[in-house]
Amino acid sequence: MTLNERNVLVENYMPLANKLAYSKAKSTPSNVQVDELKSAAYMGLLDASRKFDPERSVSFGAYASLRIVGEMKDYLREISWGKRGNYVTPVSIDSPLGNENFTFSNLLEDRGLADSTEFFEDVTNGLNRLETHVIILYYIENKTLREIGNSVNLGKSRISQILKKCLASLREKFTGK
Repeated sequence: MTLNERNVLVENYMPLANKLAYSKAKSTPSNVQVDELKSAAYMGLLDASRKFDPERSVSFGAYASLRIVGEMKDYLREISWGKRGNYVTPVSIDSPLGNENFTFSNLLEDRGLADSTEFFEDVTNGLNRLETHVIILYYIENKTLREIGNSVNLGKSRISQILKKCLASLREKFTGK
């Protein structure tokens, strides 16, 4: 294929790439932007135009669809904290939970607790041993998810889930919501 023919294919199939990107965006975490998926889809479309062989009995649309979806999956795996199909968002103590402006740093200031150790002894009162251990390792000892996972024989995605659950529980404990 000539360069002109490839360019025409790309221009004609850009709506397909957009459609697939918007479709994939419905099943991805909210932190993944549609524009990022569209960029990955365009890269897949360009790759398909370079590798497409018109001599084979497959249509370009079918071939391009596979390459576009594959490129978006590769992109999602690249930015993911989890394993295939398990996209995990990192958790921060300063992240607002829900729609409110609730953060644990604000709570620390509001309660007049100058020492974060004293604060964590207070808030981890209702948590089990593993949850308390994970919270202390993550927030006080500044360990990474991988380091914590290795020390308790769990994956980093499971550690992230535990942290998220603990933060939701603590939020409910202190805000009643």
